[in-house]
This record gives sequence, structure tokens and C-alpha cells, in this order.
Amino acid sequence: MAVDFPQNYSVLLSGPPGVGKFEYCLSLVKSWLDAGERVVYITSERSPVEIKSFASRLGLSLEGHEDGGSLVFVDCYSWNMGKSYEKGFTIKNAANVNEINITLEKVMEKIGNPARIVFDSLSPLFLYNDVQTMTKFFHFLTSNAKTKYGFIIYTLQEGVHDPKIRNTLIYLVDGYMEMQFGEDSDVLTRKLRVHHLKGVSADTSWKNFMVGEKGFEMRS
Repeated sequence: MAVDFPQNYSVLLSGPPGVGKFEYCLSLVKSWLDAGERVVYITSERSPVEIKSFASRLGLSLEGHEDGGSLVFVDCYSWNMGKSYEKGFTIKNAANVNEINITLEKVMEKIGNPARIVFDSLSPLFLYNDVQTMTKFFHFLTSNAKTKYGFIIYTLQEGVHDPKIRNTLIYLVDGYMEMQFGEDSDVLTRKLRVHHLKGVSADTSWKNFMVGEKGFEMRS
């Protein structure tokens, strides 16, 4: 689904585990890098090494972009294994969400703005922080992204959070998108829709997509 997300904008994408949020984010990263934009990838569910390896299997090389400074990883995953990411920025403890804000400030000083920020995913951080802390963090980061950085999209695991939490996060962003597994046949299907995008004209009907050898692909 081609969506021309504006700058100074924020979006939340939710869906069940394994539905295709990660692959969708990679498709966005590819389109933005191809267009010469700066991209910051904040990851909490897999390491940058895993992401680059997966992208490579899809025919998307991130190495050149990363070395050239148009792609920067903020690694919120490897800390709990006692590792750090050499090229990018490693968060030492995801229980201290303020460290993420401080690190992102350093990243933006390094690469300049505007940038496209992908935060994949928010859900693991709820394991280490209470709801109030996460809500304040989310509000602060979203405000900074819109006023100082450019654009941000977050992913959230559906079915693992209280619906009140999800609704609060939706309220704090400009746009909300949903993914789900289809239930209309014996064959596994996946669906995506734009629930709303403030100020942007978008088709809000469900669209089928697939995750295959080329990653995320819309189906006709």
C-alpha cells in the first residue's frame, strides 16, 4: 500500500505478531533510501545484524546506505545479551527510556534533519516500564519527531496490551494503521488498512498483502 506520509507527522501501526509489520517497515525503509532520504531505525525485537541479514535475503542491501550515513540504527535489543552494535548506537538499558530520547538527539545531530524514523517495536519496552512512563515517553518522542526530526512510525503488537493503552497511543499520533490475518478462507491471508491519517486523503478499506521472497507485497 503506497502511502505518501508527509513530514512532521506520526503514525502507529498495530497488528498481531508475525503478520508482516516488520516486512512493511523494511519496504518503507527501502523506498525512503531509494529516494535519498535519511532513515533512523530503532529496533527492540531483533538486532541490526539480523535486520540487515533479512533485508539482504530480500535483495535489499543496507550496508552501503549505513556506511554513507543515510541509515542509522538505534539498537534497543542487544543490551539484554550484553552486546553492542559497532556501527550504530546501542541503548544500554531499555528500562531507561530517557536514554532512547537522548540517543536519538545525538543521532539527529549527526545526520541532520528531516529524517524518517521507524520504531519497531514499542511492545518490548512495556516489559521494563510501567504504562505511565511509556505514555510520557511516547508523547515526548512523538512531539520531538514532529517538531524537530521529521516523521516517525511506530509498530505495536496487537493482543498483548490492554486496549486502553493502544487507544491512548492512537490518540497521541496523527495516523493509525492496522494489520490482521484474514479469516475468510482456509488459506492464510493478511490484510492492511489505513484507519485514519489526519489531513491526508487515504483509502480506508482493507487491502490484501503477502509476505514472500520479496518481503512485503500488496496483492491485486
